[in-house]
Amino acid sequence: MSKIGVVLLNWNSAEDTIECIESIKKIKSYLVDIVVVDNNSKQDDLKQINKYIVKENGIVINENDSDSFNKSCNLLLIKNHKNYGFAGGCNIALRLLYKLEYQYYWLLNNDAIVDENTLIELVSTLKTNTKLGFVGSVIRYYDNKDKIECYGGGHHYPILGTSKLYMKNISVKIISKDPENYELDYLMGASLLTKKELIDDIGFMDSEYFLYFEEHDWQYRAKQQGWEIVVATLSNIYHKSSKSTKNNREKYFYYISRASMMFNKRHFSKIILLLSSFSLSLLLLYKTKLNFKNYSNGLRGIYHGLLFDWQGKK
Repeated sequence: MSKIGVVLLNWNSAEDTIECIESIKKIKSYLVDIVVVDNNSKQDDLKQINKYIVKENGIVINENDSDSFNKSCNLLLIKNHKNYGFAGGCNIALRLLYKLEYQYYWLLNNDAIVDENTLIELVSTLKTNTKLGFVGSVIRYYDNKDKIECYGGGHHYPILGTSKLYMKNISVKIISKDPENYELDYLMGASLLTKKELIDDIGFMDSEYFLYFEEHDWQYRAKQQGWEIVVATLSNIYHKSSKSTKNNREKYFYYISRASMMFNKRHFSKIILLLSSFSLSLLLLYKTKLNFKNYSNGLRGIYHGLLFDWQGKK
């Protein structure tokens, strides 16, 4: 049976992570090993997740030990010395699982829960086509399971410098059972299954983004190499709202604006990059509801994204 590694990123949300792990443990169709990466959480939160991992007979290691760690285990906690962002944190687990020759890699948001069919549908869909590199789930709201947060992912509008989730806030009842009815530009990293052959080909996520667009960039690079993406229509997760920037809208507007410009600078022409910086500056007026701090941080993100040097990566 193919080995499946689940990657969970924890940052000051131990209770959510524990609830997520408990839901994964109910999956009986596959043997899955879970790697939790803690992105330098506060001491109380880290103690809580550490205590749980030990209680569940898991293994706890420090970030510096991950390179030399060479055995599979059902539950592993890697403690980072700093916050590396989404891609940087996940990549630590992905590199370990890749070294241990896992066949499948499942990125899952720690503030989500799954059901018994979530993984079955992801894996079975990925196996239907050798060109498939990524498969995503239908993302439902945790506190309103009949409503969709998005159908797997969304569309990116380069000239506007923004993306939009597909089917946001619609009823789950109207989804077609045929995933080919929906073509998306990207899948959300909230539930994203990929495989060893894809990493062999294009490598891991780019940690330069820190927050936002990292999984979009990963999939865009994969598409350029002929890989395809799709949503497993019968695979569902139940997602809470993100805590990484939930209580700090200034950081949210900074990082998402910065990442948008970085993405456009990497993949599109200079004309599109300049147009998108202007468009996003105007859109921010609406998105921030004219809040000065939020708007100014969004503009600062645009500026830093425009200045980012992909060749020198700085």
